[in-house]
Amino acid sequence: MQRKNLKLAIVSKELHHWQLAVETNRRLPSEQFLSELNITQFVTCRKNPTPEQAAALAHVLGRNVIKLFSPEII
Repeated sequence: MQRKNLKLAIVSKELHHWQLAVETNRRLPSEQFLSELNITQFVTCRKNPTPEQAAALAHVLGRNVIKLFSPEII
């Protein structure tokens, strides 16, 4: 299973997972930093981001957090 909207948003921005992690980390406190693996885990539904991580990802991708992730993490 994949989060299709998240994957499409990443592809449309032409970002690699590591690039998305770097850009997102600029908006997060150090204890919430993301790795390339974390991004992959979010896309494949193996892990859910914290609300702060989800908001930062949505900001970087220019998308609405609700459209990227399921409502239970907000």
